Amino acid sequence: MKEEIMKFTPSIVLGFCLAPTLILSACTNAGAISTTPLPCDSSLVINTSSNSISAVESYAQQLSCPTPSVNICTAFDIDNTLITNEPNLGGEAWGNWQEYLTESNPNNPYLATNWLSNVGIYQAQSGIRFLINFRPVESITAASIASLQAQYQTIAISSRGFSSLATTTRQLAANQIDMSVNPIGDHQFDNSFLQQNKYKNDLKMYYDGIYYVAGSSKGETLLNMIQYYRNKMGQPNLCEVLIMLDDTPGKIDDIILNLKGKIGIIGINYTALPQAIDPKNWYPALWESQSPELMNTIYDLNHQ
Repeated sequence: MKEEIMKFTPSIVLGFCLAPTLILSACTNAGAISTTPLPCDSSLVINTSSNSISAVESYAQQLSCPTPSVNICTAFDIDNTLITNEPNLGGEAWGNWQEYLTESNPNNPYLATNWLSNVGIYQAQSGIRFLINFRPVESITAASIASLQAQYQTIAISSRGFSSLATTTRQLAANQIDMSVNPIGDHQFDNSFLQQNKYKNDLKMYYDGIYYVAGSSKGETLLNMIQYYRNKMGQPNLCEVLIMLDDTPGKIDDIILNLKGKIGIIGINYTALPQAIDPKNWYPALWESQSPELMNTIYDLNHQ
């Protein structure tokens, strides 16, 4: 689920260099990345796009870092980046449509909060999604994540809230993705990350390699987390460069805005699927036709 559903601003691609920061822009497909060594420090800023998750490892291999396992970190959005259910009910586009209905048509019978009473929209969506099987965006997704985890500290960072813990864990596990293998940080449970989000409707939390930001800024959250672990672990060179893959251009822009000049950043807008935030990629008629069966399942579960 995305923080803003009706505001879609495509990235403006510019290429220029301004000292002391190296700023690069490119649109890439799998295998179309330069082999030129890249600096391993806060001067690096790349805003790019790719239709394959393999771009993350390709960029990581170009970085001239003395200790890659410490200096390089990778991060991934979840919905429509790691896993998806598009175009069916329960997917990211459906979630954006649901958020739109809360404002435009709150009495719509297909709005999740009208199926499940006394819960908020995110909790209702999370409960419904628990019953739905997602699939990997690419056939190589799980293998790519495992390969990166063997080399670099790797996390997922999602606009989902902490209320979706059970749903998210189940969906990732069903697709052989385990983000707890080699996450950023000291691998210890830390309840200082548990905070209420700015909307007062869910919690933020970093747990088992997944940061649930509950609609908050991913860029600000990542910066604070990396700085926190640098101090806590006495590793000032932790995550000298972060490589981020996200299917929403605005999220990449936010991450670059917050990290630029402080942490090297390679922001990759993932284009493997149509933009779920764009209403032209919504399918209300399909979702309405799929809803009765799911409504009946929920009813049966609550009346056994």
